Amino acid sequence: MILEVIVDISNSEVDRTFDYEGEDMPLGSRVSVEFGKKKLIGFVIGKKTQSQYDNLKKAKFLDTPISSEQMELLCFLRQSYHLRYIDALRLFVPAKLRDEKEPQSTRVYLSVDGDRPLEELCDIVGGRAPKQLEALKYIAANGGQFLSVLNVNFGVSAINGLRDKGVVTESAVHERVEPMKTLSGRDKTVALTDAQARAVKKISEGKGVFLLHGVTGSGKTEIYERVIENKLAEGKTAIMLVPEISLTPQMLGLFRARFGDKVAILHSGLNASERYDEWKRLKDGEAVIAIGARSAIFAPLENIGAIIIDEEHDSSYLSESNPRYDTKSVAKYRAYLNSAALVLGSATPDMESYLAASRGEYELITLPERISKHKLPEMEIVDMVQEFRCGNRSIFSKALSEAIGETLARKEQVMLFLNRRGFASFIRCKECGYVAKCEDCDVSLTYHKEDNELKCHYCGRRYHALSKCPNCGSEQIRQGRIGTEKVVEELKKLFPEVKTLRMDNDTTSRRDSYFKILSSFAAHEADVLVGTQMIAKGDRKSVV
Repeated sequence: MILEVIVDISNSEVDRTFDYEGEDMPLGSRVSVEFGKKKLIGFVIGKKTQSQYDNLKKAKFLDTPISSEQMELLCFLRQSYHLRYIDALRLFVPAKLRDEKEPQSTRVYLSVDGDRPLEELCDIVGGRAPKQLEALKYIAANGGQFLSVLNVNFGVSAINGLRDKGVVTESAVHERVEPMKTLSGRDKTVALTDAQARAVKKISEGKGVFLLHGVTGSGKTEIYERVIENKLAEGKTAIMLVPEISLTPQMLGLFRARFGDKVAILHSGLNASERYDEWKRLKDGEAVIAIGARSAIFAPLENIGAIIIDEEHDSSYLSESNPRYDTKSVAKYRAYLNSAALVLGSATPDMESYLAASRGEYELITLPERISKHKLPEMEIVDMVQEFRCGNRSIFSKALSEAIGETLARKEQVMLFLNRRGFASFIRCKECGYVAKCEDCDVSLTYHKEDNELKCHYCGRRYHALSKCPNCGSEQIRQGRIGTEKVVEELKKLFPEVKTLRMDNDTTSRRDSYFKILSSFAAHEADVLVGTQMIAKGDRKSVV
């Protein structure tokens, strides 16, 4: 059998298939091949009986991580976005599968010999080895334990003594790395409103694209969960997308409360082991719901019943770096392949989506009222130019300052939303107009005062803060539009006694930090929460 293989090199010069000999295997299989003088990973995308080349090298079969449905999706990505083969294929597999070695890291696990009673095993160890007896009884009581843990607790010599006497058995066990394992919630039984019930029924019984246009607080998340619940009851799977990684923990907590271990998380913020373990759970059917940012649309699920894109208007669903793709278009094609329902949810739908719904291409479902029946809050737009003319040099308008003061006086909490992190969105020279930009991305750098650094919010590259202009040498450096860091600083000047918390990508980079900040705010350990988009999602028990 001649296999047509794409090698794992992202270069236009090798963006074509290479012929190898090998056993018959499914398309999408991962193989180990010799390419020049190197040994590389490749993916089988075609098969034939003859080749125009002689003396072909052999391909070694490893596994089949890419399904037939994903192979069709590969063709769609190639035709729609002109991607290189390997760049598209990498979207379907975690980084650990780009190496021939075993992706699952295992640890030695010791158990007592189950063929003999514990008393007999204790007699074999003997009374002269009390540490060994203690370790043996511990292993028996706990049903086994990892060798590394036993060595720390009882000493290497005692454990080696048990192994030498043959009273324990050894096995290689993979220890799953569960991301955000402390994140959980309590499932609540919610009675659906008539509008919610109609939406759930229409989506669950239909297929195609649904635009769920619901005002803030109309209960769109509960509709998502009910639809997925119905699809799971039919033996199908589901994908739930959120616009950015920072919003994933909140949705994960809600879904874990209802669906437990059936949920897996996929996004670029996971380390290689976490991502592989979550991918494997989805691939093996242990998990049937994938939650994550745009990359989760490529989750290794089969028989998909529903794909849900929350905040579908958000620009983050467009991948602006290689490989470039539109998540909504990919989701639409994948829903078509699986005869699934695609739900686009938003309080402010994208204009193209709304136009498609008005033309009948999508089915429009509206939720015009909040669940609580409360009216939407009154919005006041303040002209900050007029404030400046009246002598207000603060970043807070007079109305906002008074509202914050009145809220704090009532011992209530305040949430301040600004969808821009950092201290200043750019640094500019007042003399020559020079703007500090990233050398790689050519976008303006954001100033972070806490770290005293300039950071690129696209690639993450960091630069030293400027004390003078590198172009003209002037020290007249002006800071651009404010970010959350600047808001916190100015707030402390205005209300010195106020306790504040900040929530953005900078303060939630560590594990569980998102959950800890919200828990702290819910416990009234702070008066004001300043944050980006992640604080504006879902229900909060706080006063805004």
